[in-house]
Amino acid sequence: MAQQYRFASFTIEEGLSNNVVYATHQDSKGFLWIATHDGLNRYDGYEFKKFLHNPFDKNTLASNMAIDMAEDEDGMLWVLTNTHLHLYNEKYAFFERFMLPPGTGVNHGNQRASKLINASRRFLLLNLFNGLFAFDKISRQFKPLVIDVGTTAEEPDLFNFPFFKDKEGNVLIGAGSAKGVLAFDSTNITLQRKLPFFYQQMNWQDDIVTSICRTKKNKLIYCIQEGNKFSLVSQTGRKHLLLERSASGITLFIESMEEDEQGDIWLGYSNRLFEYFPDSDTVSDLSQNLYTTPAGTNFIIKSICIDNFSNLWLGLYETGVLKASIRKSLFLNFAVNRSGDLRL
Repeated sequence: MAQQYRFASFTIEEGLSNNVVYATHQDSKGFLWIATHDGLNRYDGYEFKKFLHNPFDKNTLASNMAIDMAEDEDGMLWVLTNTHLHLYNEKYAFFERFMLPPGTGVNHGNQRASKLINASRRFLLLNLFNGLFAFDKISRQFKPLVIDVGTTAEEPDLFNFPFFKDKEGNVLIGAGSAKGVLAFDSTNITLQRKLPFFYQQMNWQDDIVTSICRTKKNKLIYCIQEGNKFSLVSQTGRKHLLLERSASGITLFIESMEEDEQGDIWLGYSNRLFEYFPDSDTVSDLSQNLYTTPAGTNFIIKSICIDNFSNLWLGLYETGVLKASIRKSLFLNFAVNRSGDLRL
């Protein structure tokens, strides 16, 4: 039987600026940041501080549609809205603005699906509704991110695919219709087929890979789409069917995969929540836990964040944020069951 978790709900009634949540992030100082359709929120464990656009103050957010966040190596917070990239100056509490670049030919008209990641000490990567870009933190300029898929005739559309960064600093992304996975090359500012050594062993060249996660124990888990079926694949190649959507439905990729302190992986897909156990190579569907909360069933999981106290935070489209403690017991019990046994 699946583990039962008790979720608390946070919405505008608890002080959140908006119930449409796009991203959640805990910074190095312990604050939880929540990007919503109407403002950026910072939660300190007691209350929400709202950061909103002020048309008479150029040091505020350029717009209230906060979409994603990333923290760099220096502890600086970068915030993406539908019009600008921002650098937050905590000391003076203001935002430096950088207007997003014009499109590169692709335009989905859906800014809220854009994504941001801190790729290296120099570059941020942005997957925007009008193309992929690298932001140079030194020159403060955007540069188009070139996709090199080799002999593939057509450049794939990677819109809405999430970036993945491992502990060694490698940044990967699924290649979509081009199949397989691409790696970021900071020298040429490209996404290319040549992968770091660790990933060259994977036989995913014929798969539509939608998400990737490498655990602390160096186990690789990734998600694939096969027609209408979406599955999690372990490093052994074993497939776990997560769900199957209707042919006419809109494809919603698994946008968030997070590892907890025990090494288990949490996945959000549409209004479904899964926990994957690498040691036993099994998946548990925890969705029913969510349906008994005030969120009901009418939501989409846009982000997953696990904080320093093993609290699971789910950012939901339409219904705010859910929080549950997922800390597992750190103690093993031993009993003396016969004379002379030296066990406690």
